[in-house]
Amino acid sequence: MTEKEEVVGEVKVESSAERDHAEVEEQTRQTRAAQTTFFNRLMDNPIIAKELKGRMRGRQGFIIIGVYLSLIGFFIFLIYFLLTLDTGISNSDPSFLQTVGKVIFSTVVLMELLMLGFIGPALTSGAISSERERKTIDLLKTSLLSARSIVFGKLGSSTAFLLLLVFTAIPLQSLAFFLGGVGMAEIVVSTLMLVVTAIFFCTLGMFFSSFTQRTLIAFSPTLTVIGLTFAYALT
Repeated sequence: MTEKEEVVGEVKVESSAERDHAEVEEQTRQTRAAQTTFFNRLMDNPIIAKELKGRMRGRQGFIIIGVYLSLIGFFIFLIYFLLTLDTGISNSDPSFLQTVGKVIFSTVVLMELLMLGFIGPALTSGAISSERERKTIDLLKTSLLSARSIVFGKLGSSTAFLLLLVFTAIPLQSLAFFLGGVGMAEIVVSTLMLVVTAIFFCTLGMFFSSFTQRTLIAFSPTLTVIGLTFAYALT
């Protein structure tokens, strides 16, 4: 092989590497652009911005979070106190600590499910029906927002607040991890389960709110369906 052929081969290899590098950069740029576009569309929805700002600027949102965490913390303290009443078991016994960790973890997840099953419908069952009660549904329809944007805005703001409740309780779940008996995998799986459940509860409340005239009428069947779901899961 002559020196000229070697140079041509090296140039081809460099050109191919540069082309591959350019393709990778273009794919990365498109992926980032898609993610940015989705995030911008989500945050540019005026209903989401209005609902979240209105909920977090007032007292209601912080009261709900405070009561939510206080109830979970109270039941954790109560269970730990009841389990430690047995003086025949040493508090430093690893098996005892693992038992306490498992019980605390189960209690926290169960309490979250029950409270999400009540708070979720309370947030979304009046999303559309309350507009009918206030006679503002026609004004909302005549706005520049599409029906999809209105529904996703109402649903997105309520779901975001409910997810905030789920994530604020993670430190309480981590108490079980430090005590033992519960691994990181269980905490991750339980968090994912709670996230999916929160989205389901919010969607269910939005469904009944979309065709009812009163918030109470939408709230009652939503709680009924959630209660039947819990009853079926326990059987």
